[in-house]
Amino acid sequence: MLRSALILATVLMIAMVGVQVIETRDLLASGGNGNGAPSIRVPAPEVATVPPAPPVIAPEGQPHRGENELPKKCVELGPKFTGFLKKYLGEKKKKRLVYNCEPNKKRFCGGTGDRMRGIAGLFFLAMVTDREFGIYAPYPAPLTAFYRESHVKWHIAEEKEIEAIPVDTSMMRLQKHHKFMKFLSSKETDDKDVRAQSNSFDPTPYAVAEPRLRAKIADMGLGGCNITCFYGCMFDLLFELNDEARKMVDSTIGGKGDFVGMQVRVSGPMATGLQIPEKWRTHPAAFPLFWEVLDGIFEKTPKMKLFVTTDAPDFLKMVEKKYGSRVFSTPGEQFNHTDSSELHSLRPEKYKLFDDTVSKTKKFQLTLLNNYVLGESAEMVMAQSGFGDTAFWRTKKTATCIFVNIDTYRSAWKHRLVYANPSQSVQKRNNKIIQIEPP
Repeated sequence: MLRSALILATVLMIAMVGVQVIETRDLLASGGNGNGAPSIRVPAPEVATVPPAPPVIAPEGQPHRGENELPKKCVELGPKFTGFLKKYLGEKKKKRLVYNCEPNKKRFCGGTGDRMRGIAGLFFLAMVTDREFGIYAPYPAPLTAFYRESHVKWHIAEEKEIEAIPVDTSMMRLQKHHKFMKFLSSKETDDKDVRAQSNSFDPTPYAVAEPRLRAKIADMGLGGCNITCFYGCMFDLLFELNDEARKMVDSTIGGKGDFVGMQVRVSGPMATGLQIPEKWRTHPAAFPLFWEVLDGIFEKTPKMKLFVTTDAPDFLKMVEKKYGSRVFSTPGEQFNHTDSSELHSLRPEKYKLFDDTVSKTKKFQLTLLNNYVLGESAEMVMAQSGFGDTAFWRTKKTATCIFVNIDTYRSAWKHRLVYANPSQSVQKRNNKIIQIEPP
């Protein structure tokens, strides 16, 4: 079946997972997608009230955070989940689940979108299985280069702390998602630490296929949630900007007011940050579709600024030429694909050294800055990429999506994404198929 058919079948999900340096393409529809995802209709989120829970006791070494300090996006998921969350954060765990990312060992993790949704999905599963959650991801730089720990002490600095735990890569392939969920749901696994790598678009359809996990998710009050519903909560529980990152964000958007954020993953020959060229993600023939959307927004709000993030510097120049002084972006080079930086360590005879450690860290910070600022926009316009998905899920604003058929480049899907209620998953509206005539 063509990938275009998969995209059209997607009901609750947002976009195709990014094409990465190696083939880690996952496309997941919560209602089934022809690649083994279960077609399960889950009930609406629980909204019943629960008795007041005791104050949160944060993990050892973390600042104390009272019950009123839980992230707003978590509280919005309902009182049943809030009660569960207070208990989860306040109790010491016997076992843990670790997100693992080691591209230096030929375990490519994908780009930033792949990694961030993999982290959120595994953190969700850590909650479901009552495990402490940790992150071991030292390449191209630790996430602590941009984020500090928030409500959870997740940073693992040295592999020796977890080297005895085998790495499970099942969540890197759709065909193996069921295997991982059966492993997690088994009673024999309850007394085991788990170390996994994931770029999963959404673990929930596979989790609810296992009765034991499904029952726990319902008990948490998240029976009707997929990753588009809980991602923002997971993010805010794990991450907050460190001091350097806060300065970077403030210097980028300070004084801009409400702004439009546009993310276009172009790929192809225009994407200078990829060491392994990939074919077009958004063909240049589709660019006028983005201009049309932007023109409509600026007609209604003529003073709004436009933040642009892209993998193609020439695309940014085109936008600046068309929209002038209203355009802004992060300083310097846009960013490089996250996994590209480790190719030299694997095959030095073929791939150049992508830069020294200092430069890698700065470029990774720039990538995370682009992702964070994109999510702060009042309105998003985006092409298909996990980079845009995760920025959108984090802040739950509204977005217009233009996803080009990457089989033919002769059509695109255009739709609006909205959150009718912050406790629910995203909804897709006004879906249209638009014809494109590439030159």
